[in-house]
Amino acid sequence: MFACFLLFPLLGLPARLQRAAMALLVAELVAVLTWGFASDTCFERPCSPVAEAARTAAGVDIPLLALALVTFAVARGLRAHRREQRAAGIRARPGGARRSRAASGAQAASAGPPRRGRTYRTEGPR
Repeated sequence: MFACFLLFPLLGLPARLQRAAMALLVAELVAVLTWGFASDTCFERPCSPVAEAARTAAGVDIPLLALALVTFAVARGLRAHRREQRAAGIRARPGGARRSRAASGAQAASAGPPRRGRTYRTEGPR
């Protein structure tokens, strides 16, 4: 969460998400400290209700909320990226970047089957 607190402003995400990341970080720290101090003299589980609630919060609740926050931030970033591409006139094509049929047909007639990845010229000068 500390990394999210530092990266969200650099990625252009709203300050509200940065504050939420820091709040989750502080909440987890408080939950871990509460669990540690409340179960200090406990040798058998279940310990006191406060210790068990803090253990559940630190181990399950807050990490799931952190995952939801990161998922929301990624979705917001992808949406903003797509919006910028549309504004710039770049269309995202399904299946990645591909050539048009006319260009690939003309090249396929002269070069044989299309190749994937990098191809290196081995014969003849440039």
